[in-house]
Amino acid sequence: MISFNKQQIDMVSVPKEAAEKLLSLPDGCARLYLYGLLRTGAELDQITAELEMSRQDVIRGLDELSAAGLLDADVGGGYAYTTPVRELVAKDSPVYNNADLNGLLQKTFGDRTLTFENYKTLYRAMELNGLSGQVMLVLCEYAVNNHKAKNRVPLRYITSLAKSWGKDGVATVADAESKIKQLLEESSAEAVLRLLGIRRLPTQEEEELFRMWTEEWGFSFEAIEAAMPATTGAQYPTMKYLNGVLKKLRETGDISPAKVRRRMTEGEKRDDEIKALLDRLPLGRKSVTDKLREMYKTWQDLGFTLSEMSFAADLATKRGASSMDYLDRLLRDWASQGLYTVGEIEARLDGEATVKRDVREMLQKAGVNKAVSGGDIAAYTRFTEGFGMNRQVVLYAAECAYGMKLPIKAMETMLTDWKRTGVSTLEEARSAHALHTAKQQPPKNAPRFMERENAAAGGLDPTEVD
Repeated sequence: MISFNKQQIDMVSVPKEAAEKLLSLPDGCARLYLYGLLRTGAELDQITAELEMSRQDVIRGLDELSAAGLLDADVGGGYAYTTPVRELVAKDSPVYNNADLNGLLQKTFGDRTLTFENYKTLYRAMELNGLSGQVMLVLCEYAVNNHKAKNRVPLRYITSLAKSWGKDGVATVADAESKIKQLLEESSAEAVLRLLGIRRLPTQEEEELFRMWTEEWGFSFEAIEAAMPATTGAQYPTMKYLNGVLKKLRETGDISPAKVRRRMTEGEKRDDEIKALLDRLPLGRKSVTDKLREMYKTWQDLGFTLSEMSFAADLATKRGASSMDYLDRLLRDWASQGLYTVGEIEARLDGEATVKRDVREMLQKAGVNKAVSGGDIAAYTRFTEGFGMNRQVVLYAAECAYGMKLPIKAMETMLTDWKRTGVSTLEEARSAHALHTAKQQPPKNAPRFMERENAAAGGLDPTEVD
């Protein structure tokens, strides 16, 4: 993602001096400058599509705008708009205290005129990373000579190098020359192939990938090397595979060696935890794949720790559904119910087990011989929670419905009537049923049609009784 920070220019306008500079820049720079004013950020492919410019032209245009002092590039791949107003620069600014160094820096960059913002960036890189002026000169000379943009090299590339050199303790010109020798020997696409276990010369595509990583994205060779553990998940790791790893690191802003190493450590810990989950499931193949890593991250984002995931894996194995997809459905279902700890999950499962036992007893008392289904549980829940009846009353209703053709339906009718008449205890249910039964008894020697009339008046249909 290439971002545009318009903090200093919060309107769609072009300062006069910026407009003058844009007129002197190559074709496409002005369009790219205006594009950034209308966007907060965009992927490189999106920019090329919307401006109908090639990838190289966009990158070259951004470099030109940076060199002209209209954009200030940062290490993370973003560009901040700057207002090139000369009168804002104080004459006693520390940037101008070392005229000799400034002259040598300008000489190193040749016909590229260094702006105040450029000098400020270089001096800040020196200050933050403990580099002397002489070391910065050697660094800039190396960057100009070895970057494909030559003296138009983006300053974010130079600041990235300065950070790496500062960390490595480059303090003298001799240290800098030794560092450059090391970079020239090791920092190459061929060296990356060797790290991947590939013994051959790089292709042109691989050379271009390496240049993109180091020159456009800001990765040092040390950072690329630090990302190598992420390639172990591939059966045959390639530079294309490594490109996917580095792209993700760049998107999260992790391009320095230290940040990459931290992410790799986190990744190794995550893979170990995924392997621990796989060991709990009786699976044949137990390799950690990108799909499993994405699943694991999703579960973490839902709020689960390894403890809850392990509990889910054990439950899945117990139920005979030992697959990561089942585990995924289980965890998502718990999250949808607001269950995030083992204690909460166990309490819910215990409650479900209790309900299932009660439903099984209800079916037995009603004379229904079958396995408990979701519909049976829903009916029991409706009787207890919907009708407000306690367990004893529901089980008594089941006894009363025993022998009927549709016992659960008969229970529904019975409990509905009890709710309407205010029945809530077992004693009240017994009395209500006894009264109902008495009303349904026809007089002795009564004609058969009276039974049908009683049934029509709300009694149980004689045909429901076996």
